[in-house]
Amino acid sequence: MRRIVLALGLGLLLANCTEARAQNLVMPRELVNYASTNGCRQVDDFFEERVEMVDPPYVYGYFPGDKNDSAVFWCQTDEGGRRKFWLLIMQKTDRREPGGCPEKFEVKGTYPGGLTLSRDGLRRDGLVVTTLDDFHYLSDPRRKPPKGVRIKGNVIVRAYGGIKTLFYCYRGSWVFQGID
Repeated sequence: MRRIVLALGLGLLLANCTEARAQNLVMPRELVNYASTNGCRQVDDFFEERVEMVDPPYVYGYFPGDKNDSAVFWCQTDEGGRRKFWLLIMQKTDRREPGGCPEKFEVKGTYPGGLTLSRDGLRRDGLVVTTLDDFHYLSDPRRKPPKGVRIKGNVIVRAYGGIKTLFYCYRGSWVFQGID
């Protein structure tokens, strides 16, 4: 009888630990693990700091093909007591996109927002962004891509507090545009 009670108690303890662990995830385990292998961790307080709860800190289907084979998500590092936020792109297949951008890039001066993808530009709320005319290089915000370059492929859309930031991979460099 004593063994049964001990086994039952141990089982309940393990179940509670598993449940508590699952409650701490703000994104799927595979993304949390991928972040860890790439030197960062999930943004634990993502939903605590958000004004709206609509879009999560990740989105699947960045690359063409099976939606489950690629994702974009937020992760963070802590350096010298300062949080740094990164967008990280996971690709399960060995296929690399031509002229690809770095798979991990820091986004400065902003708290992570919910993520979505927009194909070939952004067409929402009467706004149409189909060229890189108002984009700037993430590495040097004073620099702009050439005018008239059409967006072909997925745009990463970050939304937080009514402000959107678009990220697009252009010839091996990340470019961005902020929209009110």
